[in-house]
Amino acid sequence: FGGKCALLTLTLAPETMEDLPLELDEAIMEEANAVGLKSAVSIDAHNSIDGPFDVSEASRLLKKAAKDALLEASRREAHPFKVGASKVIPSEFGIMEGMGPGGITAIVVEVDGKRAAYITIDGNNMISNLRERILSRLRGMGVEYGEVMTTDTHMVNGVVMVDRGYHPIGEVMDHERLFQYIEDSVRDALDNMEPAEVFWCVEVIPGVKVIGERQIEDLSAVVDAVSQRTKRSAAVIVPFLAAILTAILSLL
Repeated sequence: FGGKCALLTLTLAPETMEDLPLELDEAIMEEANAVGLKSAVSIDAHNSIDGPFDVSEASRLLKKAAKDALLEASRREAHPFKVGASKVIPSEFGIMEGMGPGGITAIVVEVDGKRAAYITIDGNNMISNLRERILSRLRGMGVEYGEVMTTDTHMVNGVVMVDRGYHPIGEVMDHERLFQYIEDSVRDALDNMEPAEVFWCVEVIPGVKVIGERQIEDLSAVVDAVSQRTKRSAAVIVPFLAAILTAILSLL
C-alpha cells in the first residue's frame, strides 16, 4: 500500500492450515521493517485442512516465505491500480453445509495489466486441494493470480453430528455449484472495476480487553476444575441414591 505497507496472505495449502501464533505476525512485521517498509498486514488464509498441523514447522516455513515475498515487493515500483468487488449469498449452502451467512466475497485488483482475485468464503477452513481447483477456474477467466480464504467463523461449529463438529468448505457441497457462485462473484467484480486509492495507518489503542491465549488457558482451567468437582460429587451421590433405592425396594 503506497509502497510502505505490505499485505500478505499466508497459506500452506494443500497442506493443513490452522490458527497461527501471534509471534509469527510480530516476526513478519520485523522482516517488513528490515526491508524498509513501515508496516505489514498478514492474513491467515485458513484454507486447507487435511490431517495434523505442526504449528512450529508452519511458522518456520511461513516466516521464510514472508521474508522472501517482502524483499521482492520492496524492490517493485508502485503503480496505479483498479479494484472491483462483489458478494453473493448461495441459496443452497448454509451453516449445515459449512457456510456462514457472509457467503462469498470477491475483490479483484488490477495492477499494470495483471489481475489478482481475493476470494473470501464465510466458513471454517476448506478441504485440501479445493483452493487450487478454484484458482485454476479463475485463471480461465483471465485472473492470473489470487488467493482463496475462509473467515474461520465458528457459526458453523456444533450444528452437525460429525467427528470434527463442522463441515469445512467443500466437504458436503456440490463443487460445481460452488465454483459457479465464485465465478459469478468474480465476474461481477470485474464488471465494476474502477481506479482506486488506498490509505493505511497504524494506531495503538491502550486498555482494550480481548480474550487472548492466557484468558483461554484460564477458561480451560475453570472448565477442567468444574468437571473434576462434578465427577467427585457424582462418585458420592450415585452410591447414596443406590442405597436409598435399595431400601425402598426392600419395603415393597
